[in-house]
Amino acid sequence: MAWWSVGGNRERLRALSGDALARLAASGELDLIYAHLHSQRNFTPTAERVLGVLERPEGAEVVDTAS
Repeated sequence: MAWWSVGGNRERLRALSGDALARLAASGELDLIYAHLHSQRNFTPTAERVLGVLERPEGAEVVDTAS
């Protein structure tokens, strides 16, 4: 089983058998799954900040990285 077959889906990860989880852990792929799931939690807030959707904290400096 490859880590991408779980697709970053927590429910699919929870449904895996103990043997499947053991194989993923032994191959190091379980670490990749957890890193991917963790990064998904930060995606929307980061995208909103980049797009300027969220208000900036008072006194926060705006840095132009385009130049």
